[in-house]
Amino acid sequence: MQQKKVVVLGAGVIGLSTAVMLAETYQFDVELWAKEFTPNTTASDLSGGLVYAPGIVSSELGLSSLEEYRKLLNEKAIGVNLVPSVMLFRSMMSPNYLVCLLNLMKQHVDSGWRMATTEELRGAAGGIAGLIPIVCLPKYLPYLMERFKKAGGVTKHIHVTDLKDSASIADIIVNCTGLGAKELFGDDKVVPICGQIVALDHSEVSKFPILYYDEENPNGYCYYFPREDGGLLGGTRDIGWEYAKVDPKKSEEIISRINNLLPELKITSETIKKEWVGIRPGRIGGFRLEYEAPKSNTECPIVHNYGHDGLGVSWSWGCAKKVVELV
Repeated sequence: MQQKKVVVLGAGVIGLSTAVMLAETYQFDVELWAKEFTPNTTASDLSGGLVYAPGIVSSELGLSSLEEYRKLLNEKAIGVNLVPSVMLFRSMMSPNYLVCLLNLMKQHVDSGWRMATTEELRGAAGGIAGLIPIVCLPKYLPYLMERFKKAGGVTKHIHVTDLKDSASIADIIVNCTGLGAKELFGDDKVVPICGQIVALDHSEVSKFPILYYDEENPNGYCYYFPREDGGLLGGTRDIGWEYAKVDPKKSEEIISRINNLLPELKITSETIKKEWVGIRPGRIGGFRLEYEAPKSNTECPIVHNYGHDGLGVSWSWGCAKKVVELV
């Protein structure tokens, strides 16, 4: 039986995961087309890489992603690791909320999850602590590329500006273009959300190897990710392309917030290795994951899978599995 020809557009973590999942079914002839591949993507290569389990653990797609990451923990040198973490919650909430979330984390992530201690809370109203997956994207994305090629997939360095090129050779197109969906597919709900990151040298991570996530910090969005390639400090959520360049003032503010939250790190200008801005593919109303039927005989079906904001790593495998079902 002849294989169905599938063209996946976009090679960030969403596009790569989707292409891998399609190719490894061995039911499809898969090509991956993109303007940029790792290490030059504007979102995935610059991502902090947290698999934000508290945000996805109550959904089928999220649990599907967590299942795949658990498998990858046994692989060597691909950048997927479990690290100790503390997730802080500062707003008023039902006492049952944290209990329910904690039970889900114990069931689906790691049985050692528990309520955070007073010392770990750092003044927050509530929190939970335990092992959580984090992904080192500079290692992980090349791993996905090799895995895709090993399954027979083909990559093409193409800047797609018109769907006629891909539609002429494909039985179905999978749209993982992220921010590119605004222009290529006319989706005005797509917005760039810029996140500035300050990176510490790897030697600094050993001083404090516990991940902290404090989204509701009164001084601003705040996190510390101890990755195997160094400690990442953040963050910002600025909507608009005008924020796509490193702002020294924002770096100072990030460092100040982290030093207030985690004075053990004692961050100074000497401990900073690098600064950058990643551009998250946001979408008003949430990500798009659906089948679109062709409107004429000259078009082919499209499966959309984009707009995951800062949760592309977290949702990637679950959404990839759903795409396989839709194709």
